[in-house]
Amino acid sequence: MPDPISRALLSRIFILLLLSAGLYHLPQAIRSSNLQISNLTFSFNNDAKAASNDQLSPASLPVEPSGSLSSIFDGDPSFLTRNGVPVIRMNGTQPLLLKGFLPHFSTIENGRYVTHLDGGYTVVWTVDPTLQERTGRYIRAHRVPYGVFVAANPKNGRLIAFWGSRFNEFDPGLLLRATYPAASLFKIITATDALSHNRITPNTRI
Repeated sequence: MPDPISRALLSRIFILLLLSAGLYHLPQAIRSSNLQISNLTFSFNNDAKAASNDQLSPASLPVEPSGSLSSIFDGDPSFLTRNGVPVIRMNGTQPLLLKGFLPHFSTIENGRYVTHLDGGYTVVWTVDPTLQERTGRYIRAHRVPYGVFVAANPKNGRLIAFWGSRFNEFDPGLLLRATYPAASLFKIITATDALSHNRITPNTRI
């Protein structure tokens, strides 16, 4: 079962898909497999340290930190900020990504996307830089007018790729003025799968 950060990110992605036709280009976005806070290291997955990205990415269940959360911030130790803006709230030992934070992955360290926060803290995201870049190249190479790609690890729900574009151009405001609701596209996929597995017939009323 996905951890709180993964669930929040998946929820946000599906909201974006509902508002747009899958058109948002987060040229490297998804949420954290590991949240490393100075001396503290929160490991959000029991099975492995997954790939990551620079501003949005899911995490898994944390283990006990090796330090005290009270030292994270002088003012409010329950929040981590970037450029003075809160991006993560600490709920006990679990980091929760705040709703207004949409990361753009650009920084790769040790094969992982990372986001550097105020105070020297670092978020390591689960998005796989290699898969993310291959997805972007494929969409650009085929000149897709509106394209979106989302991939999640079925074992733990962590996002490993997330890409969206409009005529090969990054357009962060596109989701607010998209022409077609992306959710309707999935009705075709769902109906096709149900028909192929004999769960429904062409005469079934849904």
